[in-house]
Amino acid sequence: MVFASDDRSHVPSSAVIAQVDLLLRGGAIGLLMLAAVVFARAPASLPSRFGLALTLCTVVGTLAGLPHAPTAIDPLLDLSASAAIPLFWLFARAWFDDAFRPKPVDMALAAAFLGCTLYAGLQGAGLQRRSAGWISRSIWPGWRLRSMRSGWHGAIAKATWSSLAGRRERSSWYRSG
Repeated sequence: MVFASDDRSHVPSSAVIAQVDLLLRGGAIGLLMLAAVVFARAPASLPSRFGLALTLCTVVGTLAGLPHAPTAIDPLLDLSASAAIPLFWLFARAWFDDAFRPKPVDMALAAAFLGCTLYAGLQGAGLQRRSAGWISRSIWPGWRLRSMRSGWHGAIAKATWSSLAGRRERSSWYRSG
């Protein structure tokens, strides 16, 4: 939007933005804790366990994003927040596939992702962080190929991987017969 005057009074101050950030984080934490209670009260099943771990790791990630002085537990907070990514993958697979049981390969991929995250968090912002990013990006094809072997969400993953690779493939997951 263009104004006739050069008055900057319409631009919110950084204090207002910080307060809105805290307000939104507080609301997100409240809703995530409500989801954690729902998952905790659900009957013991694999999706409810993964869902509970996912919501708690997301709460830690939301709290870790607040401005604070550096402490010795920052790498642990970063690791816990990053654990939400493989936990979401495992949660979605357990939620949509009743026969899903995590195999050692699934756990190895999750551990490799978290190892790369921990390495990047401990190294700082130098060349090592870029190399850890390369390593974690190299895990992505194995992660996607592992998902392709199961059900209809595997076809969606295959279509996503094909579109990322620049190929257009016709998927048959939506056909009934």
